[in-house]
This record gives sequence, structure tokens and C-alpha cells, in this order.
Amino acid sequence: MLLIASAKVLNPKQMTADLLGVIKDCFLGKSKDNELYQTYKPKLTSTPLSAYKEFFLLIAANSSVYKQVHIPVFIAQGMRDGMVPWKTANYLHREIPAAPKKLYLIGKSKHMICYTDGNQELFQSIQEFLE
Repeated sequence: MLLIASAKVLNPKQMTADLLGVIKDCFLGKSKDNELYQTYKPKLTSTPLSAYKEFFLLIAANSSVYKQVHIPVFIAQGMRDGMVPWKTANYLHREIPAAPKKLYLIGKSKHMICYTDGNQELFQSIQEFLE
């Protein structure tokens, strides 16, 4: 099960929009109301840089194994995710030969898809896939 498919990372267009929103809210004194800021502030200050490096190395190393996946796969991805471009989910869906497999895109969701509006539909779809 892939919730947010990290085969390729960074969506510059969405990241820019998200970052501008954070900067605007901070400038207006509304950083406490900015969900993205509140979610990532502790991570940015507590996650060592070496962890980010290892994450990118892991993504690069795994690119050769997608064609070897022959177990059921459920891929869920937010289409407004600034960290992982939603097209990555399409890429994985094409590359992974597994059956059955399902691609579930959430139109208004960002990176934290389990906390987005419509998460109950996502959970229901996952449940149905697992049954």
C-alpha cells in the first residue's frame, strides 16, 4: 500500500504556492492557523539533514525494483502535494505490473492525505481493496 508515492519527489509549482501561503500567513501573524507551517515546523527543526539525504538515496535505489512488484498495490496520492508530484502516482501505476492494483487520486489533498477532507472515502476505498 502506497499512501503518497515517493518515487519522484518535489513538485516545485505546488511547493512554491504552499511556501507563499506560509510566508503570507507568517507575515500577517497567522502562522498558528497555517496547517502546513504547524505540521512541518517541528520536523524541519528535529530531522537531521542526513535523514533527507538517505531518503533521496532510497528513492533512487528503489527505481529499479518497480517492475518486480507482483503483489496487490494500492496507490493513494494528493494532487496538491508539494512534496511528491501527483504524476508520480501515475508513473508507479504504469511501472508496477502487479494485479490487482488501484490508483486513488485526491483532488484537493496535499501531502497529509490521511488528514484531508475526503479521508473517509479514502479509508473506505482502502478497506474495499483489502477485502
